[in-house]
Amino acid sequence: MRPALIIRQIKRLASNRDGNVLMLFALCLPVIILALGAAVDFSRGSDAHVKMQTALDAAVLAGAKALSDGEADAATVEAIAQAAFEANIADSLGSFSSTPTITLTVDMQEGVLEAYGNAEFAHAFSVLGDDDSSQVGGYSQAGFNVLDIEMALMLDVTGSMEGQKVEDLKDASTAVIDMMIGEGGSASTSNTTRISLVPYSAAVNAGDFAETASGGASADCVVERTGPHSDDDLAPGSAPVGTSPAAYCPDSEIMALSDDAEDLKDRIEDMSTGGCTAGHIGVAWSYYTLSPNWSGVFPSESAPAAYGAQNTLKVALLMTDGEFNTYYDGMSDPTCSEPAKTASRNLTLDLCDAMRADGIVVYSVAYQAPSDAELMLRQCAEDPDKYFETNTGPELIAAFQEIADEVRNLRLTR
Repeated sequence: MRPALIIRQIKRLASNRDGNVLMLFALCLPVIILALGAAVDFSRGSDAHVKMQTALDAAVLAGAKALSDGEADAATVEAIAQAAFEANIADSLGSFSSTPTITLTVDMQEGVLEAYGNAEFAHAFSVLGDDDSSQVGGYSQAGFNVLDIEMALMLDVTGSMEGQKVEDLKDASTAVIDMMIGEGGSASTSNTTRISLVPYSAAVNAGDFAETASGGASADCVVERTGPHSDDDLAPGSAPVGTSPAAYCPDSEIMALSDDAEDLKDRIEDMSTGGCTAGHIGVAWSYYTLSPNWSGVFPSESAPAAYGAQNTLKVALLMTDGEFNTYYDGMSDPTCSEPAKTASRNLTLDLCDAMRADGIVVYSVAYQAPSDAELMLRQCAEDPDKYFETNTGPELIAAFQEIADEVRNLRLTR
């Protein structure tokens, strides 16, 4: 072939671009495979971590719940947490190349249960470093309730609660006792839970506390306190509570803070109904049974803790099925008149404000109540999540149980 022709052929081949894409793809293919492998392994690793974390969260909640419910044996608590971990990780074992493990630490003083998890997952493409697998770790922490709890149950025993309604209330209240104290009493738990009972109707039967609270004016039935301390919890020595000959006195008496579950439940079972609705007096006595200022009125074992005590949670649960309609101070017609309704409602709201200002957590429950009563209870609780509107017995019981559960609520802290 002539030299000129050879030169022309070489130039033509040099200018030909056919096949370059394939050659470039072949050069990039290893990088693409590495990137895809890394993405797949990263996704699988993230999924394994989520499954590990979910199982750890379940474990610490189960263990902390056991502690909160009174289980004091560390080995048993660890076994409960371990079982919860294994149950929650069982369906995810395929995500790991080694058996996931959990390490638990319990700090009773701080009220904290910690869990550390560990496992390995195999690399699908062996591209995440030099090893064929990576560690999957996790950490979870739950607080368990080591606070002392003081709870006032304000229970409507007015005439409108007669029949099935008061039986529903008894069941709901008993459920709270069982959940908060249990069969063994608070001595079986790492903390103390005490509950007071404040049945009310047209007045409050203060029982053994009436004489001291009223300055000797009554041996049982009391009404609202008058004057500048009507809406606070000043000790009754200089500001006794009121009395009225017109007041209907319920048979069911106040019970100061107690951790005796059986005694509390017996008192609840014995409740009877009658009379109109002076709910503000029930609210006031719920406040008094939680107030350290009233410690001198109650027996030493029922004395409330100081406000702001770091180890004490104070709670008032207020319940009614009707409009507050009875008020005595300055009323010629103390029952069901519009001035009586207005005065009772206003004093109730003032007392609720004062309780919350003192750090008392206020819950309220309306049971088949009219709209005016629902509005007042909603305002008393202030936080919408702490107000419950119920219309059936099961709903009332469920509301009381939810409140009890929230009071001793376990929360994930990390």
